[in-house]
Amino acid sequence: MTDQLGRTIDYLRLSVTTACNLRCPYCRPTPLGDAPPALSDDDLVRVVRAAATLGVRHLRLTGGEPLTRPHFLSLVQTLRAIPGLETLSVTTNGTLLAGQAAKLAHAGISRINISLDAADEAACDALTGVPGSFRQTLAGIRAAKEAGLLVKLNAVLLPSTDVLALLSLASREQVLLRFIEWMPIGGIPQKAPHTADLMKLLTDANLDPKPVKASLGNGPARYFVTNTGQMFGVIDALSHRFCAGCNRVRVTASGILKPCLCYGNGADLRPYLQDEAMLTNVMRNAIFQKPAQHCFDTPGGITEHHSMREIGG
Repeated sequence: MTDQLGRTIDYLRLSVTTACNLRCPYCRPTPLGDAPPALSDDDLVRVVRAAATLGVRHLRLTGGEPLTRPHFLSLVQTLRAIPGLETLSVTTNGTLLAGQAAKLAHAGISRINISLDAADEAACDALTGVPGSFRQTLAGIRAAKEAGLLVKLNAVLLPSTDVLALLSLASREQVLLRFIEWMPIGGIPQKAPHTADLMKLLTDANLDPKPVKASLGNGPARYFVTNTGQMFGVIDALSHRFCAGCNRVRVTASGILKPCLCYGNGADLRPYLQDEAMLTNVMRNAIFQKPAQHCFDTPGGITEHHSMREIGG
């Protein structure tokens, strides 16, 4: 379907849990407290079925850490069978992936985005707060590749980010790396690097990044290639606003449809889960009213105060 500005909305990011086995500060800065219960498997299926009816073709399962959800594989199999969906993918921290990658591929997942914000064991484990997480994620990357999944690494640009080390790791593992500008919600550091800082660093390192035209998924990433031939992506919602072409909405684990990450308002789907026609209509109305653009460049306009773990990454 199209929203009030004529944008085609065909991509849903669906959080299946607020639970996570890591404690990364930009996603989980404070304890959750009493989080609303996550939707049941049946309710998640109802939401996705309604979304597909409205024209959603690309579904990404997020969290929290989605692989911590009980019976996740069974849920994936059910969702994959919904008519209209063209792609089904997962964003994960990768720590639980080594033992599940082949099963996920068999269940219908085709693409995996793995969050990894540091390129060595000490730095990664310090950031996640969990000893051994780096080794587990590295094992997950390799298992996902072996299972035939399309793997991308996502690294949030933080003051501590070692860009060159991450590029080197991505090159060794032969996976595509994307750098993501931090979006100022949920208590992240007040100042974080932007794409301009990234490009200056790479230029100073004599890597001479140049833009390339590439379509490598259904999201807003822009791609570049260094003079060594290594491609990488940037997702820079702050310094390169892409709202005019935004094709996505989110649904939180507790059933709130969020048309834009910047704003706290959303449509509560829970009262309509037993009536598919009403559910579809509520979703249609909420998607149609998707805001023209985010307000991250004017912090006073930000009304979303939940963490990314609560919203869904």
